[in-house]
Amino acid sequence: MVKNQQEGRSMESERERVMELLKKFRAICKNLLQENNKEFKKNSESMRIDILAAREVKKMGSLYIQRTNSPGPIPGVEVGDKFLYRMELILVGLHSNIQKGIDFICNGAGERIATSVVASGGYANETSDPNVLIYCGQGGDMVSGIQHEDQSLKSPGNYALKNSIRVKNPVRVIRGTKEKAECSFRGDATTFVYDGLYEVVGLWRDTSCNGKLLYKFKLVRITESSSSDTAYIC
Repeated sequence: MVKNQQEGRSMESERERVMELLKKFRAICKNLLQENNKEFKKNSESMRIDILAAREVKKMGSLYIQRTNSPGPIPGVEVGDKFLYRMELILVGLHSNIQKGIDFICNGAGERIATSVVASGGYANETSDPNVLIYCGQGGDMVSGIQHEDQSLKSPGNYALKNSIRVKNPVRVIRGTKEKAECSFRGDATTFVYDGLYEVVGLWRDTSCNGKLLYKFKLVRITESSSSDTAYIC
């Protein structure tokens, strides 16, 4: 009983820390934009609001914890949580890459496995089913939604997703949607929603709209009663 109470308090404390961290980060972003609106250049990374705000938040030792990338849930983050900036995914530990949609690590056996994916609309992912995600592999020199080269299963992210089919490790799924931002100073932007843990259950070859090879991965939401077969076609 005492152990359960301690774990409950710990989870509550982590939740409060994450919420406070996001609150501070968004406040800094808003202040930077309002104070320096005419000085920021959209294409200058050194002047990006989210990067500058993240630097300030990381100095707050009581709020910011640098997490080790690993499969599974993130303490303090709940399914359905919304994130206004992709940088926020990094700060809370959901996804460690600010650009690439597939995050991965090497497990104890030295195999590259996927830890999280972001489906934000850059590729033709199928997201209509709330419990299934058909996720397009990375690569192919994607420009403005058009794939110009064949994808390779040997690319780091694709290879990690393939390995996860056999390993059956949980993969965090973050879905991104274009919508009117909650904060008026951001205008229309992509909002990211943490959608929970999924299992990669299969992959297959497909063809893009202009005839280039691409790979699609099927991810299924993990529930207490869920089960799936390990299968892939290469």
